[in-house]
Amino acid sequence: MKKWTIAAVSLATCATVGLLAACDSCNDKKGSTEDISLMKSWKGNENEDTYSFKNQANGDLTVKYSKSGQWQYATRTFVEPEENLALMKTLVMEGSMVTDTGDPMVTLKITYKGAIPEKEVHFNMSESKATYEWDLSGAQLDQALGLMLFAEGNRVSANGTITFNSFYLTANTINEANSIDKNKPSGEKAVNEITASNGALNGGWYDSGDGVYTVEKSANEYGVEYSKKSFEYANVQAIVKGDAIKNYKTLRVTVKGTAGENFRINFYDGEKQQNHESEIVTLTGGDDVIILDLTTFIADFNCSIEQKVFVMAQPGVKDVKGTFTIKNAEFSMEDAPVTEGPFLNTITSANRAVKGWYSGDAGVFNVTENDDGSFDVTKKAGGSWAQLKANVTGAELANMASFKITLSGVEGKKVIVKPFDKVEVKAEPAETDEITFTVDLTGVTGVDYGTTLPILIFFDMDNTEDSSFTIESAEFNYKVNEITATDKTVSGWHNNGGSAYTVTENTDGTVDVTKKAGGGWDTLRVDVTGAELANMTSFKITLSGVKDKNVIVKPFDKVESKLEPATQDEVTITVDLTQVKDVDFNTVLPVLIFFDWDNQTDVSFKIVSAEFAAAQ
Repeated sequence: MKKWTIAAVSLATCATVGLLAACDSCNDKKGSTEDISLMKSWKGNENEDTYSFKNQANGDLTVKYSKSGQWQYATRTFVEPEENLALMKTLVMEGSMVTDTGDPMVTLKITYKGAIPEKEVHFNMSESKATYEWDLSGAQLDQALGLMLFAEGNRVSANGTITFNSFYLTANTINEANSIDKNKPSGEKAVNEITASNGALNGGWYDSGDGVYTVEKSANEYGVEYSKKSFEYANVQAIVKGDAIKNYKTLRVTVKGTAGENFRINFYDGEKQQNHESEIVTLTGGDDVIILDLTTFIADFNCSIEQKVFVMAQPGVKDVKGTFTIKNAEFSMEDAPVTEGPFLNTITSANRAVKGWYSGDAGVFNVTENDDGSFDVTKKAGGSWAQLKANVTGAELANMASFKITLSGVEGKKVIVKPFDKVEVKAEPAETDEITFTVDLTGVTGVDYGTTLPILIFFDMDNTEDSSFTIESAEFNYKVNEITATDKTVSGWHNNGGSAYTVTENTDGTVDVTKKAGGGWDTLRVDVTGAELANMTSFKITLSGVKDKNVIVKPFDKVESKLEPATQDEVTITVDLTQVKDVDFNTVLPVLIFFDWDNQTDVSFKIVSAEFAAAQ
């Protein structure tokens, strides 16, 4: 007999929350008296009207749901003693599920105290009664907060009923025949050992755990049948290992499937949890080779540990079926083919607009550029989380404070805008037909602006019909300093039309500036606005590293003060503003610095401080 810890409670009354666990054991159907029943104490979350729970007279638990959004869930908090939870090894469910959509997907997630990662599984239930078991040995249930249940997780509109005839935790080991945890290969785990002389990975292809793909091997080929419901990014995967992978230039997977269907391959870095995706290939019906260029990321890839290669059929599309054959897969020394890629926006101080929008998932979005610079966009039904993209690059991006985009035709649609795939704004859904998003970039870190970076738009992620919108304008912007009676300092210095200056803002508020050789009369600029500027009598700026250099400071491009050259290493320049007239201070106005306009070598200086001042 296992040792249990039971709180001193009155089983007769079950009067308080603290008695729920003991009371549950009074009449709930379990495997044994030592199991922990989960048939009671559920409540809806996210949307309290989504889920309803009823304990029937025969002991069954009926869960009805009517969804109006993705990933709405119900919760059951663990009130049982930690000592009892620590003994549990398996979650056992017996029951059935009826849905309007024909997608009986259930997701279960265990949440924890502290920094323990959540544990999650998803599986399909049957319309007829069946038993389902989840292996929780080693799951640290004594540190768990509770259990979350999602019905048809990422579907927006769904109705159905789940009937649990039993639902409990047990100390017994799992019956593998009933296992719902398919996030591992069925049968023997196959690892493709890649060497310098053998780059083949034609072994061990298997469903990733979503239950979407059925894989059968014949000789060295793999026949695959799939039926995707909600799992639009479900995949078939193979495991690879070997430091020799870093010597290869490309990963090539040969697929034969239905003409017109889209396919993609990924090399997934499990250590960093990063996807390295190929371009999407639209199949011809013959043998099509999907190629992933390894040269851009393989140096940082830890190939000494087991990593995964994914094949995705119709990525981003749900409610589809099909078949295909993986005919060959290998790492190769062949270079990736050179193709003309999407338009690349090189962002400068004078060119901050973004164009060249295209479908990141082939065939989902269609983009038409109009004569006025706007872009009409249509999205095919079922495209779900497909991406509309534009690509940008340029050192001047480091000085940009925001990304601003105006869209029309979006009322009632969900929209997410995500520059650099780093920071996002969203409308869920948009409340007006035209909307302007301004994405704050000042907190973005860890970005190499010399590389190609994406701007992503996710639109109408739940579209069951074709939908459309228009990109009216899209551009990056510098910081504009709103000058008030109490906030008179300025920051956000940047190039004014040229590219001579490199600006680095320091944590102490100072600014390091380098000017390239031959920069001539290129100017450094900061932008200001505000009615309070009319009351400012001077602009004061302190610079260091300027001895023997020519300097001009010119607020509003109207009045200036100059040193030709400066006689000290650190100087404070005060510009009199009392004579400034005919300026609209509610518009964006420049403050300019001209520095060492005859420089034949790179030169640098520091802006120690800069601020406006009012008369005392």
